[in-house]
Amino acid sequence: MGKHYAQLSAEERGVVMAMQAQAASGRQIAVVLDRASSTVSRELRRNGVAPPTGLRGRPRLPYDATRAG
Repeated sequence: MGKHYAQLSAEERGVVMAMQAQAASGRQIAVVLDRASSTVSRELRRNGVAPPTGLRGRPRLPYDATRAG
């Protein structure tokens, strides 16, 4: 059947939030979590990281692990 992808745990989301606050890249976060960089970038995109340029779409808040969970 297809592949099964596990969601990030609360602990992993905490790591994402802490590393994002330290200006770590998505790839650096993925290495620490032993996850695909696409998983981390998707998590950041879905849960509040502002795009680097312009203000298109809804305004975004900083990543917050409690809100993301």
